[in-house]
Amino acid sequence: MNPERFKYLEVQALGTEQGRKILSWADTLGPCTSARDFFAEFVWVVMCSGVREEIARIMERKYWETGVCRHKGKARAIAMMRSMMPGAWEVYRRLRGDAERLAFIRKFPYMRGKALCFQFAKNLGMVDFCKPDMHLCKLADERLHFPGGPQGMCEALADEFGITVAYVDTAIWFFCKKQWDCLG
Repeated sequence: MNPERFKYLEVQALGTEQGRKILSWADTLGPCTSARDFFAEFVWVVMCSGVREEIARIMERKYWETGVCRHKGKARAIAMMRSMMPGAWEVYRRLRGDAERLAFIRKFPYMRGKALCFQFAKNLGMVDFCKPDMHLCKLADERLHFPGGPQGMCEALADEFGITVAYVDTAIWFFCKKQWDCLG
C-alpha cells in the first residue's frame, strides 16, 4: 500500500461517524493503568475472537450484566484469567518493554493464536504492533506481497506519516471491514 492510497482510505474512514470514533480511539491509545482495565480488555478481546465486532459487543454486554459467557471456550479463558488476577496484572506492570509484555500475554488463555494477542497488546497501549488479522494478511501478504507482511506495511506507513502502527492498522482494518476495496 502506498502512502497516497493510505491517505485516501483514512479520509474515507474519517468521513463516517463510526470511522471517526474508531480512529480517534486508535489515536489516543495509551498504557493500561489498572488491573480492572487489564481484565476488561482481556474480556473484550476474547469476545471478539472469531465473531464480528457487533456480535462481540452483544456478548461482552451480556457477560458484564450476568457474569456468564455461553461460549464454553471463551468462558473457560475468562474464568482462568479472572483467577489469575491481580497477580497477572502485577507481573505485567513490572515488565519492561513491549516485547516482554507481548511474550507474557501470549501465555494467557486464548492468546496463543497469531492475531488475538496483538489486539490485546494494542488495547493495552502497545502501539508499535499491528494485529495481523485476515484483512491485513490478505492485503499485505496475498495482494501486495509487502516485505515484512502486515507489520512491515503498517510500520512503513506509520513512519511515513509520523503516526502509530496501531493507528495505521486500525484505519486499514476499518476500511477493509466495510468491504471497501483497499487498493481501488
